[in-house]
Order: sequence, then C-alpha cells, then structure tokens
Amino acid sequence: MGKMDNNEHGKNRNCDVRAEDGRCVNCVDITPFIDNLPFGKSTDQFTTPDASGSTSQATNIVEALEAEKEPITPFISRVRALYETMSVSSILVIGGCGDYFEVADTVIMMDCYVPKDVTAEAKRIAADETVGGGGGVKRHKTFHLAGGARVPQARTYASRGKVVARSKDKIQYGDVDIDLGGVEQLVETSQTRAVADALDMLARSAMARKLPVKDLLDFLEAEMDAKGLDALMPGAFMAKYARPRRFEVAAAINRYREGKVEQNG
Repeated sequence: MGKMDNNEHGKNRNCDVRAEDGRCVNCVDITPFIDNLPFGKSTDQFTTPDASGSTSQATNIVEALEAEKEPITPFISRVRALYETMSVSSILVIGGCGDYFEVADTVIMMDCYVPKDVTAEAKRIAADETVGGGGGVKRHKTFHLAGGARVPQARTYASRGKVVARSKDKIQYGDVDIDLGGVEQLVETSQTRAVADALDMLARSAMARKLPVKDLLDFLEAEMDAKGLDALMPGAFMAKYARPRRFEVAAAINRYREGKVEQNG
C-alpha cells in the first residue's frame, strides 16, 4: 500500500505490509480489523509480545498509516474505505482467488509472464457470481481509529549499551535485538545503521520527548532535512549511512520490545 507525494520527484511513500507472526505490539488500535478476541482482550490498545498472523498484519497496516498519520474484519471489507477515507491505495498479489474483483479498480493478470489488463472480464465475473455466496462484499464506508495518538515513553527507549546494525534485518540496541526481518523495504545495512542511530537520537533528544509517533517522525525528518545525516550523530564522523524513510524508523520504534507506548486521549 502506498501514497505518492505530489511533487516533481515522485517521492516514494510505498510501504510493504504483511503478516509477521511473533512480533511484539505495543498499545496499537486494531479495532478496524479485529474485535472480540478470546478472553475479552482489548483491541483498541492491543499489546502483546507475540502477535499472531492476523493481529500482526492489522498492526502493520495501522502503524504504516500512523507513520503518515469472525472476530476478524477481512481486509476486503476495509480496502475501499482505506482509499476513499485516507487516500491510501492497496496493491495485492493474489493467486487463485477472485474475491477482490468486486472492489478492485484494476485487475492485472499475468499470462505466460506477460501482464494483461483484465478488469472488464473480472467485473463481469464479479457481477455473475457475487463474492461470498450471495451477499456480495460487506463494505465499511469509513476507516476510523478509536484510540488516541500513540506516544513513545522516551525513558524506555534509552539504549543501555551498544547501538549497532548487525545486519540489514537486525539492530543490537543495548542488550536487546530489534528484529526487522518483516520490514522488506530495507535493502541494505547502511539504511539499518541509520535507523539504529535515529532511534537512539530520538530517545536522547529533549525536543522529541512526549511527541506522538507521527510528530516524532516529522521532527526527525526536519532535522535530517536541515542537517543531513549528521543529525543522527552530532559531532561524530559516521560513514556508510543511507537515509531511511520515516516508515523504517517507525518500524524499529514499534518492534523494540523494551519500549513503552501510551495513548493520548
């Protein structure tokens, strides 16, 4: 899913979203997708050290939106509202399933490795055989998060020891490893190195304390715009950096198991 800035350079704001079994989740409102969990577990401030596939995917969607601003509600029910309410497009790669024909704007079929636009045919199929066996797709017209803005508690993000990118997918943050294996848009360790130092810088910055996640990321981008990557380690000479996007920094914030987050409002 993604959104393009309306500028001449076409700034990339696409963000890969997938299920990520086992990731930690800290105070995230996943009610647009999931409700009535076993044992009455809340989904408006959902917290767990070990998310399931469904709860992790819902979390990843909400966190991606936050970075820019059954008991399970299927994504198909929300996909139109996600675009119409928040201007966020979704690109799905699916095999052997026509459920999304009814809600899709465009359907592309790979025929012998050649992409073909089969939207008209897909819409005819959807009209002939309604999705789900008679009722069509149940659509939600709005996409609303009930919870308040999430505010990382700076004291819990202070590193206790080394901060180093061990690989493209792993940050050693003090005595805790941050697993970024589910963040597929990271392509090289230089990005991860900058993410690690950005996290440490934000935790130490008096200006960034008590800011909601979106404002925290706005602050970081403003610092990097003004000072370049030197903003991450003032007074030090750090080579082998590649500037990360706000989404990758948010991913590290959200996957740090020792971090605590509270909701405003």
